[in-house]
Amino acid sequence: MIRVVIVDDEKPSTESLSIELRSMRKDILISGVFNKPVEALHFIKNNDFDLLFLDIEMPGMNGFDLLDKLDKTDFEVIFTTAYDQYAIKAFKFSAIHYLLKPIDYDDLTAAIDLWERRKQGIRREQIELFKELMSKSNINHQKIALPTTDGFELINIQDIIRCQAENNYTRFFLADGAQYLICRTLKDVESILVNNQFIRTHQSHLINPVFIRKYIRNDGGFLIMEDESKISISRARKESIINLINSMERLL
Repeated sequence: MIRVVIVDDEKPSTESLSIELRSMRKDILISGVFNKPVEALHFIKNNDFDLLFLDIEMPGMNGFDLLDKLDKTDFEVIFTTAYDQYAIKAFKFSAIHYLLKPIDYDDLTAAIDLWERRKQGIRREQIELFKELMSKSNINHQKIALPTTDGFELINIQDIIRCQAENNYTRFFLADGAQYLICRTLKDVESILVNNQFIRTHQSHLINPVFIRKYIRNDGGFLIMEDESKISISRARKESIINLINSMERLL
């Protein structure tokens, strides 16, 4: 059984989510539904369960305040939120699960499926990273949380040399030689890193221009990165790459 707890100060939200979860699968057991965070906190401290659907903005005690009062979080958290696009980018940077209100049935199904593949609890570092990102007025963040098979890897964005598409996965290549394969498309990754000046050079490649070593005009044009990788440049993106190269300081 998948044991679920729902916490949201809006009763219609908890009712509708409960109905969707029960109709979705017979192996979902709703262990608790709470509209008051204080009552939820007592239950969470004294009971075992698998998934917590948690609203963020609640009177008296918000979702993060509730998590801060827990000694351990050995369950997964899926935030339910009506936040705007800026906040959603912070969710993605910290690899925190979220569902936008009103909750879409397909998105809910996908969230449950993703949890089943990973089955891990939320880490304190993820929460702290999310709160740090939300407190900043700009979106050029310093760290990103990569979901891995056994948890999350928090890495410095400035250490990412490039990202490469592998079907519906993306492989990250770091300056220290480390590699991480995550279950996200390159398009998803691009939407996060584009504000950190990462550039899509090709359908399969997203690069950090800081690590460009050479631009080669031959064979249609390609880049040599600091890790010696050879990165193709698509015809549609060639002009923007050349403009980037031309904008750099150079000896003439």
